[in-house]
Amino acid sequence: MARECDEVPQSEPVVTASLQARLGSGFDRLANAPLNLSLLCRGRHQIIFRENEVAALHELSIVYGIIETVSESAQAANAKRITAIHLRVGALSGVVKDALLFSFDLAAQDTLLEGSKLIVEELPLVIFCKPCDKAVELSGVQSFRCPVCHTPSADIRQGKELEVRSIEIEV
Repeated sequence: MARECDEVPQSEPVVTASLQARLGSGFDRLANAPLNLSLLCRGRHQIIFRENEVAALHELSIVYGIIETVSESAQAANAKRITAIHLRVGALSGVVKDALLFSFDLAAQDTLLEGSKLIVEELPLVIFCKPCDKAVELSGVQSFRCPVCHTPSADIRQGKELEVRSIEIEV
């Protein structure tokens, strides 16, 4: 029986109709995934828990988009199989690497990508500091200040990326 998030206490497992609709055929793979899988609702965000791994639906949706795009490109190149996808993910992209990797394994089943590797290059945040006249890498995303002169800057040069850099295929 499917219920919406607002009707369910936060600790009760639930599969909402909107969750099932968004996942489509991937829903069966998630529901039948090995280990202890339960779907929980937290406010407006449905989260998938599998033992100690967490994959937000945000990342799962992104992975499905990547798989669709990469599969189309591979089919256009007459590929028999995709062996690897190289992805660049910036610190400000809003994407969690571990959630991407977990989601990828589930979403890639029964596709050209089954058994392939998702290689994620994490990109640090880089801003341009006008007083120093150079791009500087920040140690985190909490402060947009030059680590040399401590001048604030909103001129982001790197860190928002979420892009497929390349794919490896077998023809």
